[in-house]
Amino acid sequence: MYNFKKEKGITLVSLIITVIILLILSSVVMYNVTNDDGLMSAVKDEKNLINETDAKQTVEIAIEKLKIESDDNIEQFIEKLKTELQKEDTKAKVTINSKDENMYDVTFKGYKYSYYYYTDQTRTITGRMPAYYNPIIPKGFDILETEDASWEVVEDENLGKIVKGWNDGLVIQDRYGNEFVWVPVDGTDVKYEKKIYSNNEARVTNLSVLSESVLPNNIDEEEQIKKYGGFYIARYEAGINENTTDSKMKNALKTASMDARNIEGIPVSKKNQVPWNFIDYGNAKKNSENMYKTQYVQSVLVTGNMWDTILKWLENDGVNVETGSNEWGNFINSTIPGITEYSTDDGATWQKVNQTIKGTSDIWLLKTGHTDYTKRKNIYDISGNLWEWTNEVYNTSNYIDRGGCNFQLSTDFFPGCRWHSGGEYYTGGLTFRVALYVK
Repeated sequence: MYNFKKEKGITLVSLIITVIILLILSSVVMYNVTNDDGLMSAVKDEKNLINETDAKQTVEIAIEKLKIESDDNIEQFIEKLKTELQKEDTKAKVTINSKDENMYDVTFKGYKYSYYYYTDQTRTITGRMPAYYNPIIPKGFDILETEDASWEVVEDENLGKIVKGWNDGLVIQDRYGNEFVWVPVDGTDVKYEKKIYSNNEARVTNLSVLSESVLPNNIDEEEQIKKYGGFYIARYEAGINENTTDSKMKNALKTASMDARNIEGIPVSKKNQVPWNFIDYGNAKKNSENMYKTQYVQSVLVTGNMWDTILKWLENDGVNVETGSNEWGNFINSTIPGITEYSTDDGATWQKVNQTIKGTSDIWLLKTGHTDYTKRKNIYDISGNLWEWTNEVYNTSNYIDRGGCNFQLSTDFFPGCRWHSGGEYYTGGLTFRVALYVK
């Protein structure tokens, strides 16, 4: 009896221990089941990410295939794309974006994407819609690789495919060799707006007295900023085409005077050209607007908004655009190495020399983009060399010129300050610069 009772007692204890262990295990299992939302959610998110990536890849492969095979308008293109995608998803939809007629929305396998439609007329190097980090390339232009800014396509962690040198001064070139630089406007670090830089010599210290002259076809200059996230500015001051066959332009090349140079004609934006000075506001504006008048691009005289936006962009890179601008501009108080050609008579004659240094007592006019000393962000001669007419109007009757000049001190006149002159005013110290409006 004793032994039987002892064995019975051990069995009961074992049973109790077993029950307790089972209860503990079941509690742990229930806890994990009811509190594993994070793990299950992570697994679900990973699966969704894989599915979305696969879907996006399918869409973009179809887009690339159609772009290679055809040059349709956007309506024809989206119809073909919809047909292609519905082979895998019968519910696939492709529609023109309600806010931008140059974009289209794709709904595929439950995911929605937006793309910019482009052909040879309007394209980007990445194939994505234009942005400040992905410049539009208008028809008639191609990319130009430079030491300072690369058009290489790279992957950004937050933005996806971008152009590597988007903030360094990307250059495009037309078939005649005219060059323009991309100025990105992200709306945060660089805004498209005017700014007053004042000094003792500046004539304009109040934005309220400024406006813009009417642009061709009533262009709204801010429209391209909203659409493309930036604009193109001529890399060089306006030059007189040294290869011209026009008799008037040939005369302008060799004669530095109002009679010879204050004429209508097509300027160039090329390196080492004779600057187009002795020109009044009316012809500067007209010649700027006549450079390109296509279905895709309209050239304009640089506006006040453009000029100040460029300066802000340069300032963000540590460039001094005020009294210290002789550090990178052609002023009396500049010391510039490596000069091989200069003029002391407003460009009538040119002296060729062997790597000469311009000292602080030398008043020398330089050809467009003659030295990298005057280059920042791939743009030449914004600082000094010659004053430049802008499209900006002062008190309805005078027009604004910017940049300063080779025969002045940067402490008095510099890229940021504004000078105003009558529309019929001309001088050997005044030229102009072209900008592009991409439609």
